[in-house]
Amino acid sequence: MPKKKQEEQSGGAPEWMVTFSDAMTLLMVFFILLFSMSTIDEKKEAQLTTAFNDIFNGGGTNPISNQGVGDDIFMNDEGTDIAEQENPIHETLLETLKDVIYNKGLQDFISVERVERGVSVVLVDSLLFQSGRSDLKMESKEVLLDIASVLNEIDNQIIIEGHTDNLPINTYMFASNWELSTARALVVTRFLVEHAGVKPTRISAQGYGEFKPIVLNDTPENKARNRRVNILILNKSEGWWNYGERREKV
Repeated sequence: MPKKKQEEQSGGAPEWMVTFSDAMTLLMVFFILLFSMSTIDEKKEAQLTTAFNDIFNGGGTNPISNQGVGDDIFMNDEGTDIAEQENPIHETLLETLKDVIYNKGLQDFISVERVERGVSVVLVDSLLFQSGRSDLKMESKEVLLDIASVLNEIDNQIIIEGHTDNLPINTYMFASNWELSTARALVVTRFLVEHAGVKPTRISAQGYGEFKPIVLNDTPENKARNRRVNILILNKSEGWWNYGERREKV
């Protein structure tokens, strides 16, 4: 009799299948509820459907890289491509900053260029600081005020970057070039916030020491070029631009 009962129990699907089926049913109901409560963008839904149909039908279309699905990653609230918006802004910004530099006769000390992340204003350290020090020269403050007047016309995020050459430093104030470059970046940042009206929510400071040279440190002239402070005006598509104002709106 026990043997017959054991044979009856061994027939059909295993008992765990019942529990597994129940779990799958609950998950399906859960996702259906989520779907029913969500807001669907019909345009994106159609694009995704088309893209995945192409894949499963052998078309080989990539839904990520193909035109359509990811195109509005860098769209603003009005649906305008941020990259297209920034081109004229960059050109105007470049020309305005160049005019400021030219009118001050500082072409040998300051350069402006468009870079991948935005617009970079490069100031050689001798314009701002005495050798081995981080307190601003008096004459440099007027230059920073003029640059800040341009920065205050836009709302992009700004990074102040400090750089040095590869000559080691070890003083009671600065144990290495990291400390010196960071202190200089912070001094410029603090001046722009406290004396030039730049919002503290849109500016930060970074020090790189000697580890991001623009040329080899093989001549005195090249070392002088590497000792610099960059004012990097970020593209709005960098992602954290205007973060403080965005957070207030949420």
